[in-house]
Amino acid sequence: MAFNTYINSRLNLWALWSAQRTSGGLGFPRECSYTRLAARTSSGFISPNFNEDAWLVEQAVQSLPDYLKETVKSFYLEPGTIDQKAKALHCGRATIYSRIDRAHSQIMDWLNDEACGINVPDFKIA
Repeated sequence: MAFNTYINSRLNLWALWSAQRTSGGLGFPRECSYTRLAARTSSGFISPNFNEDAWLVEQAVQSLPDYLKETVKSFYLEPGTIDQKAKALHCGRATIYSRIDRAHSQIMDWLNDEACGINVPDFKIA
């Protein structure tokens, strides 16, 4: 299994966005508006479209089947080793990597459809 590096980087930025979104508390932003004009990370400047890009990835993640959504959130948002995450998800390491690979593929498909303006209905298998 080889990670899709493009989707992996998009999901890493989405994880950063998710962490920033949830750490403000009480509904107030963490910083004033003029300091948010240039999005940045510890490694430097990131896209000025940071929020929009992350929102697209959020929508793509939400469109995943529940088991993939849980795996993506655990893999990218929660601290811990892969073994700890596998234990929490009641599966093996290989299963997590397989699910992440499948999620990368489905997220890429969703983003491509969105970019092309294709509105595919969300069919979830119960």
